Amino acid sequence: MRRPRVLIVIGRALPAIGGSQVFYDALSRYLVTHGVEARIAAIDMPRETVAPEQPYEVIYQPTLREAWSLTRWADTVHTMDFNYFWWSLAKLLGRRTVIVYHTAARICPKAMAWNGHEVCSFKTHWRQCLGCLHRERSWVASAMKWISLPVKQRLADRSDRLVNISDYAGRAFGIPQSLTIVHGIDLDEFVPTTKPARDYFLFVGRLVQEKGGDVAVRAMAEYVRRGGRLPLRIVGEGPERPKLERLTAELGLQRIVIFEGSKVGEALSERFQHARAVLLSVLWAETFGRVCLEAMACGAPVVASRIGAFEDTAAKAGLMFPPGDSAALAEHLIRLSNDGALVASLSDRGIAFSKSFSLPTEMEQYLRLYQELTGGWQADSSVN
Repeated sequence: MRRPRVLIVIGRALPAIGGSQVFYDALSRYLVTHGVEARIAAIDMPRETVAPEQPYEVIYQPTLREAWSLTRWADTVHTMDFNYFWWSLAKLLGRRTVIVYHTAARICPKAMAWNGHEVCSFKTHWRQCLGCLHRERSWVASAMKWISLPVKQRLADRSDRLVNISDYAGRAFGIPQSLTIVHGIDLDEFVPTTKPARDYFLFVGRLVQEKGGDVAVRAMAEYVRRGGRLPLRIVGEGPERPKLERLTAELGLQRIVIFEGSKVGEALSERFQHARAVLLSVLWAETFGRVCLEAMACGAPVVASRIGAFEDTAAKAGLMFPPGDSAALAEHLIRLSNDGALVASLSDRGIAFSKSFSLPTEMEQYLRLYQELTGGWQADSSVN
């Protein structure tokens, strides 16, 4: 009997860097080592992209002919959020369909539930939605995107399985008969150190407006004004970096706020291990927030916006503040600078809490899902 086949359709895959890229690389590797053939269609990346060495195939920006061939090849088509084209093609060819909601695409035309100024209410108010959408496109395109949202919901509900990636997403999206498979982290890669330096604060994430990098920088200005001395290291890249660098200069923080670019693997783990605290100053409701759990696993206390999935993670073993409130964040930074016992307590609680988010457990749940959908075949962990 041939090996079962899973096609994963996402926007961007490795070598692009981000939480979804890390997850789908881990999932594909796990499937291959358990007797499943896995391929990734990275539909938003240039065809000339060179894939890193890996045990599965990545097809960048597949043509129509390639899309047809890939879908015919697969037993199950797994998409990140809903995709009209790939969902329709899978249904046409009689393939099983799995939609995993990584973003707020279920309830927001922009898949963000954030309108560029504040968090949306998750209720469709056509004036607000069109105004928000019109910031990026024409009125006609805005209207079509808004009108299409309930259509996408109805079609998605005809999939074989809808999956949420966190308990928060399960509550916020309210999808009938959906399955929640909570994201995991690699607890072998993200580990604490016995002698943490605790001599800097850390911000990790894409440098985009919704991640709230400016909130962290402004909090550091208040922290320094009140006598704080620890620097802030910013790890990540993105379109907001020039703006954040200008803000840093305007506030006179060039020696305090250090831009380090992207870090992955051991270099990222090391940054977490020695941080006094990791600042999660996001402005929108993230559906999971992988950085939070990775920081906790490395023993770094977290200080997070009280919003989205952080209510289920950071709130259990960290400090919280209202989204966008740089003064409240600065207050926490002062407290953490002066209270070593609090830092140690948050570190211990975070390490213990993070152990509930095991990557192998998550991978096993996806494997069982594919087995359920395609006839209950047995996984073969001897495959290399």
